[in-house]
Amino acid sequence: MTTDTEDVKKELPAAENTPPISDDDIFKLLGEETESKIENDETNFDAPPVNNADFSEPAWEPEPEPEPEKQILSYDEQAKLFVAFLDNSGSLFLPPLYNRKIFKGALQEKLAALKYKLKTFPDQPVSAEEKPVWEKYLLYKDLVQGVPFTKQEINLLHPPLSAFLEKYQMKSGPEILLMFALGQVVIPRLMPIFVKLD
Repeated sequence: MTTDTEDVKKELPAAENTPPISDDDIFKLLGEETESKIENDETNFDAPPVNNADFSEPAWEPEPEPEPEKQILSYDEQAKLFVAFLDNSGSLFLPPLYNRKIFKGALQEKLAALKYKLKTFPDQPVSAEEKPVWEKYLLYKDLVQGVPFTKQEINLLHPPLSAFLEKYQMKSGPEILLMFALGQVVIPRLMPIFVKLD
């Protein structure tokens, strides 16, 4: 009784009868033309005719252009708001920075002692030892008084800033304008926290 595998082995040629295949033979086999399974397939690839007379509906509708963003404040008003914001920001942040720069380390304690002495004994003169600290304090006071913009400086900044905003069509959105307006309202109220008012 024979098995299926034995039948398959009989049909296959013997290994010793099969000639070895060299690289040249493989390239020769690969270079031969292959049989075409499709014979004279005459499929029509022409596009169906288009009725050019019917243009009642466009193939696509162009999207409407977005409406331009509404400008809440004019360029002139924006410039005024920005200048005022810069002015208030300087008044809030610069005095503490001046104080830290001028009165480093032990000078803070000496300044506090000198202020206490002058408040308690206003008739007592500043001693030679206290004079350098007093001069630094006067310099600090002058610097702080010079921080807020003068009317002349505001008038100097406002027109070119307004022209700049208009030239480059810089329209501030409501979020930015709200932040600047809040700064205008809130910053003066925060000043006493950060700036010593003595």
